Amino acid sequence: MTQATQREEIPRVSCRLCFADLVFLPCYRMFTTFPKTKTYFSHLDISPRSDHLRCHGKKIVQALAEGARNISTLTTTLAPLSRFHAYQLRIHPTNFKLLNHCILVTLACYMGENFTPVAHAAIDKYLSAFSAVLAEKFR
Repeated sequence: MTQATQREEIPRVSCRLCFADLVFLPCYRMFTTFPKTKTYFSHLDISPRSDHLRCHGKKIVQALAEGARNISTLTTTLAPLSRFHAYQLRIHPTNFKLLNHCILVTLACYMGENFTPVAHAAIDKYLSAFSAVLAEKFR
């Protein structure tokens, strides 16, 4: 699989989260499957389809889309978000990996056969790079 093929797959697959109104599902799946991640959101209503959950899911999808548009400068593009998560929110980097897994599961469930091995590999690689950038300021 070439890098060009991977770059084509990322927006094609990730846009499915927006268009299918699935933005809340990866977060909800993470909070349900990994309850310890709820501690960062104890002040919000994180029930299924709540406004808070939809809003946060939309922010995540928008950040993923922004990163995909500027994939060659991912570190620079995500620097403010990395600082925010590390210094203000103090989100442990493990949580990014958990969310990545939940995003992949959500896409696989929704897309079915259209979530090809090529798409899976491209999205997994992108999410790993995205998480690494978000986690690099954490100490």
